[in-house]
Amino acid sequence: MLSRLALLLLIFCSLFAKAAANSPAHQVGCTSCKIQIESLDKPLKLSGKWLFTRDDSPQNKDVNLDTSSWRLAKAPGPWKGVYNDKKVFPIGWYRGHFEFHPSLVGQEVVLLVNAYMARVNIYVDGQEIYRRPNNINVEPYFSTQAIPVRFKISQPHHVLAMRIDTPLMVGVYQLPFELRKYDQHDRGVVIYQLLGGEARIIISYVILFFGFFFLLVFAKTRYALYLVCGSSSILIFPFFGAPADYFVKLFEPETMLYLHYPGICAIFLFYIFTQFFHKFTPKINWVGGVLLGASGLYIATMTIHPNLELFQPVKTFLFIGVLLGGFGGCYQLIRGIQHRKPGSAILLVGISSILVTGFNDILLSLGVISSFAMVFFGTAIF
Repeated sequence: MLSRLALLLLIFCSLFAKAAANSPAHQVGCTSCKIQIESLDKPLKLSGKWLFTRDDSPQNKDVNLDTSSWRLAKAPGPWKGVYNDKKVFPIGWYRGHFEFHPSLVGQEVVLLVNAYMARVNIYVDGQEIYRRPNNINVEPYFSTQAIPVRFKISQPHHVLAMRIDTPLMVGVYQLPFELRKYDQHDRGVVIYQLLGGEARIIISYVILFFGFFFLLVFAKTRYALYLVCGSSSILIFPFFGAPADYFVKLFEPETMLYLHYPGICAIFLFYIFTQFFHKFTPKINWVGGVLLGASGLYIATMTIHPNLELFQPVKTFLFIGVLLGGFGGCYQLIRGIQHRKPGSAILLVGISSILVTGFNDILLSLGVISSFAMVFFGTAIF
């Protein structure tokens, strides 16, 4: 009798140990290990620390998976710092365990996740429910928008897995990252789609139109201020327009991702533009223009020969360079105000908008804050 009890105890302990190994609860501070949902009256924010791995295995989607070797990654947030070896990797997996109240079984929900142009696969309980690109000519890509992924709560417990393939090393890129009750006329989803997609495209063509308009003014007046203004408005178009869904349907998403970065260089022309209101700095113009221009062109060459190790520092250098140009533009316009140059004050408001929104985007890309990309709004204001 005692031997049978000992055997049962041994079996129970082994089963308990196996269950503990397969459970994600071993991760201290893990947001996604157990996401408790009692009600769907309000959107459920999913931001926090999620189970994460860079090991690209098809088994990562399986329900009974041992995640003891997985790390925690901030979502939204970058992958840098998740592993101590500082290696660059293009693919990351996120995993979350959802516990729904029994009364919610049978309802439909929408997962909103912004992966900024990346290739995405999403699984629920091991079954793929979404991928992009898929039938790309007849389905929206949601390039810079929050992807709305709809699925049905069929049981109290669901395991969600997301595979994201991106050279940015930022999987869940920005807000919104939330779970919402499905509503055919959900205004929140519509607003997110508008701000992340249609508004960006509208702004891109408005700026492009005025770029050509200012070139016509330059042709009439031969005043170089309009040449710089027009050129910058045209050259910045790829940054706004290249991520559009219709371009991603014609070309690979990585191609358009790399090609939209050179457009950021046009912001340095804004600094040259502000010099018309105070003082020209030819040496800074040449050095800054050559360095930033070369950085942008180098990123463009990655459409042919991708280099993830160099892409990360060059992208960072590009962002820092244009922000420094923005600070320089502020100085020029402040001096213009002091010398009573017409237009200096209103342009200072505009370029300050670029600085504030650009600083927001850098903090977002570094994972310091969870926010929305807003620099294109700041540029439009300027």
